[in-house]
Amino acid sequence: MKNNFRAWDDTEKRWVTGAVALLHDGSYMVRVHGEWYDSRYDLTLQFGIDVKDINGKEVFDGDIVKYRRPATTCDQDPEWITLVIEYVDVVASYRAVRDWDGEHPIHEDVMLEVIGNIKDNPELKLEAA
Repeated sequence: MKNNFRAWDDTEKRWVTGAVALLHDGSYMVRVHGEWYDSRYDLTLQFGIDVKDINGKEVFDGDIVKYRRPATTCDQDPEWITLVIEYVDVVASYRAVRDWDGEHPIHEDVMLEVIGNIKDNPELKLEAA
């Protein structure tokens, strides 16, 4: 598993990319354009979940996705629903989540399509609520 990440600068409202160092105390440092930033900066880290969507795009924590569970004999054509990718502590894994109906597992039989993320497209999160 690669530890890909992206970081959102909450002050400047933009994505920054670089290298991340997770420290033993749970804090982090991010290197962007040769400069190191620590946890005091207003950055939100979002990690890749080692899954690609139906278009080959890497899926990250915080992505808003269209999610379609596998067909079954009872439901040959399941609907696409809008969910947010989140880390769920109780199961120690990433899940596709919608507030009113809970967590949906991510596995090889599920289809995902990234349609945005909670930072660039907060209005899409309302669809997933």
